[in-house]
Amino acid sequence: MDEAKNAIQEKHEIEGHLGAPDTTGIVEVVGGLWKQAYEKNGVENGAIYYTKKLGAFAVYGAIYKKYLDLGAEKSILGFPVTDETGTPDGVGRFNHFEQGSIYWTPASGAHEIHGEIRTKWASLGWEKGFLGYPVTDEFTTPDRIGRFTHFQGGSIYWTPTLRANAVKKEICAEWERRGWEKGKLGYPISDTATTPDGVFGNNFQGGSIHWSPATGYSVNQTRIKRFSSLPVRTPTEKPPSSTPPTPQDVSAFVSLAIANKLLKVLRLEDDEKRFLSFPLLHNHHFTYKSLHFMKAPSDSDLSLQDALWYQGEFARLMNLIPQDSLIYSPDTSRLLWDEVDNILAKVVVAKSTLNEAETSQLDEAIAFLSETHIDPEDGAEVSVEDLYNYYEIAYNNAVKEYCNEQISVETASDDEEGVLLKRQWEEYLEKELAAAKNKTWNDWISKGYKLAVESHRAIRNHLGSRRNPDAIVDHYRLALDDDKKQHDLRNFFFHDTVFSPRDAFDETTPWNKLTLAKDEIVTLVQTASAELQSIFKPTKAVSNTIEQISLEYNEVSVKRPSWFDGGFYPGFVESRYWRWRDSDDRLVSDTIPSFIDKILAVRNIQITRKKAVQEQPVFLSIVGATPLNQLRKIIQSPQFVQAPKPAAVAKGLPRAAIMTNRQNQNIVSTYRGKANKTPPMVVPSKRREPLKPLSNDLVTESYDFDGVAVLAYICEKLPNSPDPDEALSW
Repeated sequence: MDEAKNAIQEKHEIEGHLGAPDTTGIVEVVGGLWKQAYEKNGVENGAIYYTKKLGAFAVYGAIYKKYLDLGAEKSILGFPVTDETGTPDGVGRFNHFEQGSIYWTPASGAHEIHGEIRTKWASLGWEKGFLGYPVTDEFTTPDRIGRFTHFQGGSIYWTPTLRANAVKKEICAEWERRGWEKGKLGYPISDTATTPDGVFGNNFQGGSIHWSPATGYSVNQTRIKRFSSLPVRTPTEKPPSSTPPTPQDVSAFVSLAIANKLLKVLRLEDDEKRFLSFPLLHNHHFTYKSLHFMKAPSDSDLSLQDALWYQGEFARLMNLIPQDSLIYSPDTSRLLWDEVDNILAKVVVAKSTLNEAETSQLDEAIAFLSETHIDPEDGAEVSVEDLYNYYEIAYNNAVKEYCNEQISVETASDDEEGVLLKRQWEEYLEKELAAAKNKTWNDWISKGYKLAVESHRAIRNHLGSRRNPDAIVDHYRLALDDDKKQHDLRNFFFHDTVFSPRDAFDETTPWNKLTLAKDEIVTLVQTASAELQSIFKPTKAVSNTIEQISLEYNEVSVKRPSWFDGGFYPGFVESRYWRWRDSDDRLVSDTIPSFIDKILAVRNIQITRKKAVQEQPVFLSIVGATPLNQLRKIIQSPQFVQAPKPAAVAKGLPRAAIMTNRQNQNIVSTYRGKANKTPPMVVPSKRREPLKPLSNDLVTESYDFDGVAVLAYICEKLPNSPDPDEALSW
């Protein structure tokens, strides 16, 4: 901290125009990156960033505003590596960052540029070349295959197969009239080239455009060799490369495909409330043993003390507070239960406003949701809400199976394998998966009481906080105190946090399967969003290396039964019967932007690839930075800098924190019932037929690392509350 403080102060003396330091002071925004923000006239004007490796650099003004809009240090650009500097022509200003740049001029404003488009622009002379300054950020093309940035003097277009090519604005004008890349010409396959007689033009996938001083524009259906600044090639041809793809290239390419497929299968692409967050900076893995804390002592291989230890570590990890970002990067100094407690300590509630009819309605809803049945399989009591959850999981699994196969068919090529896959889908697979979807939907309605549960939940959430609100707040705070458990020798306490279904991480529990063939991997990479591409950063098309990848995945709910779920959120948080004790315009979402709702876990990965590259290690950045064949050796329950496991605990010596048999039984009994068992998976009577035997140059490798890896967390955003009803009596 002192080193960072001194470096930042020295930089501020040089960059005195930044303004005064804000009241937050110097903060560590990411591990090893320190930031001090500065204000002018009460408005944040800039910041100085410091890392030990890079030093201190200032970002301010319009460039700083653009940097913040992009996500600052969590964006694709990363950390600054220069101060704001004037361009050689004296017109613009710029900052370079780890993964890109932001350029500004008075006329064009501030725009980011990164990746291969930035590399191409640099090769053409930066702002002094024919393109001039950027006038847009980088965007995805309407067909979602390519990427582009517009400049003062033209544009640069990029696709995974054709790479980045520059088009002069005069050629762009004619290309635009012909439909851009969606027209017959398609994408550019060369930079704009100029001949000695002043004629210039570009080759495209479907022809060429050139301009002559004598004749003006000319469009041809064939390519013209003299306009090819790069060798002419089609999208199916392998782009020229001086070096073969590295394992890291393969990792980025395949990881992006997996991430995009999961977004589609889980139907999260347009979800405004939930989002995927990938722990690429803090890869999370669990051994099977570390997840056995949910088992009864008679069924578990853990001692009571070990069960307490693992439950505490799980609870701490699941209650870190994620940001609204595709990259999971939580503030490790804050935990969800502490923020809930802080909120409850600062609220004022309205007086009870329930009339007799509403009181009766609420009592009826609570009674219905509390009704229990006896599970014929294990004799456990099953609540109506348990049944609802059980059949909801069954329906969602059926939908995921259907979407998975449907996407594979839609992305299949027209070769022999693709034709066979489409035939199987049309003849039987679509019918069986659709029937399974319909059956599980009907079961959810009839056996899971779907409509009645949702109706009574809405009544409970709407009216529950209005009946004696003071007592409700006291109840939530008491729940936080009552379920507090001591974790280890340093007197750390945690609050009940478990997973559901309770058998989700048993080795014998069936999981959903995801299989990606070569063509589907390429299409998924090409159609990935700009934001998704920015975090995995694929740099080379590597479809000739990986033939197929398959894995098992599971969507596992995180439950906080007594102190968060249902009562505090969404019931209390979304109600209009509370406000802050002091005048304050803060929102709950300012403190808790989101929380982890589900774990997206993976196990049993199989990769089919060329034998020629078999000696190279296989990486998948989406599950970790370690080669897959070494994960078994290093996989551990997640540990925390703030609370390392004591040496005495590691050796199995007695701990100060003792969990009794009764406490452990309580963990299990609280979550028994159908809602916490995994429903049977949807398995068509006739599975997809193998397309063809493996050729002699391919090999399939399996990776079972005696545990599970977290692919992503499914996070849920909190609403913009409070929104108090001022007409109430307070």
